[in-house]
Amino acid sequence: MSCLITPTQVTIEFTSEDTVLLTWPEIIDNQQHQKILWLDAQLSKVLAEIVLDSVIGFNSIMIVYQPQLISLLKLKTVITQLISKTPERFEATIGNTIKIPVYYSTESGWDLAQVAKSTKLTKEQVINLHSNDIYRAYAQGFTPGFCYLAKLANQLTLPRKKVPRTKVPAGAVAIAGQQSAVYPEATPGGWHILGQTPLPMFQKTGSGLITTIKVGDLVQFYPITKQEFEDQGGQLISEQA
Repeated sequence: MSCLITPTQVTIEFTSEDTVLLTWPEIIDNQQHQKILWLDAQLSKVLAEIVLDSVIGFNSIMIVYQPQLISLLKLKTVITQLISKTPERFEATIGNTIKIPVYYSTESGWDLAQVAKSTKLTKEQVINLHSNDIYRAYAQGFTPGFCYLAKLANQLTLPRKKVPRTKVPAGAVAIAGQQSAVYPEATPGGWHILGQTPLPMFQKTGSGLITTIKVGDLVQFYPITKQEFEDQGGQLISEQA
């Protein structure tokens, strides 16, 4: 394995014969993430015949490439040159804006009351803080359609639940640490649930899955009533179910 740290503090590490990991400083930062998105797009253009896949994280890109088509030295040179050309600042946001309706309540938000108690806020303040912010989609998660969204308001920052639930409903809107997310499917989970959305997080097509939120998108949650939730196709799941 080979490792190089560029003058811009990007680490280039060849983790196997056909993968290279690019790592930036370990922070949640909008401008840094847009640099990551820009570089990923440039690599896909410049090395279109060589790059097979890339996975973007909060502060990284994992690139899978065809080593038989390019030498390690040449690939390292191309990556380093592109990093040096990365714009210092982005004024416009890379990505779309996705608005997600949420039915916030104690029946849909299984942890809403406890979050309010833990943060010394009212339930209304928790809802306002969560729905007034605009989040960036930084990385895809452990299941299709799950996307890590940040940054959460400091007042809402809480560690994950000590005992994860064995089943969190699809559409659950939750928070943990400095992040928020929507559970696309019913899965185990340890995040604090504030509400539920009727909006599916992915659609199955003949060519695969299309996710509602893509890395780089901006996301804003907005409150809806129980009636609106049901009118939009939502199926409310209570914790007792």
